[in-house]
Amino acid sequence: MLAIFYIALVFLVAGMFSRVLTEWLSNRPESRAEYTQEEILAEIDAAYVDRGALSFSVHVRSVPVLLHRLTEAVGLGFSTRQADGLAYRVGHQQVNEFYHATYPVEVGGVASDLEFQWCREDEKTVRMAICAVDEILRFAAGSIEDLVIENRI
Repeated sequence: MLAIFYIALVFLVAGMFSRVLTEWLSNRPESRAEYTQEEILAEIDAAYVDRGALSFSVHVRSVPVLLHRLTEAVGLGFSTRQADGLAYRVGHQQVNEFYHATYPVEVGGVASDLEFQWCREDEKTVRMAICAVDEILRFAAGSIEDLVIENRI
């Protein structure tokens, strides 16, 4: 009776091992020799999108409103909770020191980074730059016009 148990246990473990091995083999990347140079360049173009920058000065009290408006343009990766956290950081950091934050986001099905760079110019104003894909920058430029003190190129 014990021998039957051991045989059944061996078959069970072998079945689990074969399932794991099959899945591992099917998920392995293809060898590099199978890709042509054109295929590699096409994949790089699809993976890395061009980003631009928008630089401006804004009142510290307007930063939460600005960031919440940006959450509308971003599909995934920059939520209202993160906007609140970033607004708190901007409002409570030292004057004349440079800071930055980067969020991986998805816009229109394309993965990119949303990068914020800022420096408190004085107690009331913040110089901020947003580096992102053009779709977010266009939305940001239109939606924050009423909050911006000075645009910078």
